[in-house]
Amino acid sequence: MDAFVFPSTWEGLGIVAIEAQASGLECYLSRELPKEVEVTDAVTWFDVSENENSHVLICGDCGSQMFQTDMEAHRYQHKR
Repeated sequence: MDAFVFPSTWEGLGIVAIEAQASGLECYLSRELPKEVEVTDAVTWFDVSENENSHVLICGDCGSQMFQTDMEAHRYQHKR
């Protein structure tokens, strides 16, 4: 598995997201999850609401918004 995507519209704690991070996966998590779920720097938050920006991802490191196709290059800049 290369990445973990959790597009939940409601979740209590989201233990599976913590497990995915512990496994070393890059995680794309719904903003509906509690922020306590972010235990590593491998998390990118995204909005699952039905609006014109629902296809935009938000970088968990700096808050920048971008399309998914641009996210990989952007996250590489943070790891330098």
